[in-house]
Amino acid sequence: MTQPNEQLLQLYRANLRTTLDVMKVCLDGAERLRNGQLQAIQDAKADGADWLQNLESAQTADELIPLQQKLALGQLENVLGYWSSLFHAVSQAQIEILRQTQRSTGKLAGDLRRDLDGASGAGDPAFAAFNAMLRNASAAYEQAASVNEQAIRLTENAIVTAEAGIRAATGGERKAA
Repeated sequence: MTQPNEQLLQLYRANLRTTLDVMKVCLDGAERLRNGQLQAIQDAKADGADWLQNLESAQTADELIPLQQKLALGQLENVLGYWSSLFHAVSQAQIEILRQTQRSTGKLAGDLRRDLDGASGAGDPAFAAFNAMLRNASAAYEQAASVNEQAIRLTENAIVTAEAGIRAATGGERKAA
């Protein structure tokens, strides 16, 4: 068993390392969000120029109405794609944070169990109860993290399905014909 001061220093280092890792994941996620926003702006400008050219070529209202319908469906597809990309960036960051936190808490729980097993009085019922509580808390945390990750995956799949439905409704076109 290590000395209490050494244990506190190790715990502090581990928590600081985890904090810095989580901060990096958050900053990477923010960068992905920003890049997604910039790409959406560039796409909107290009789409707008294309649509303007097509709308100007319409000679009658009968030619204009179908173009307007395609524009509306195309914009719906673009909006869904934009929000999907934002959700994907945020969910990937959330999953990575969950995994890092899970690794950190798992290591901490393992260290605590090891120290408890090596402590004098480890056969004491209080130690056994605390050890059982620690195992149960670790299992509950892992289960909650797994359920959260599954919920994120299900939501991502629902978004992909919705996008596919909209693409089918719009004929799969992103730009005016």
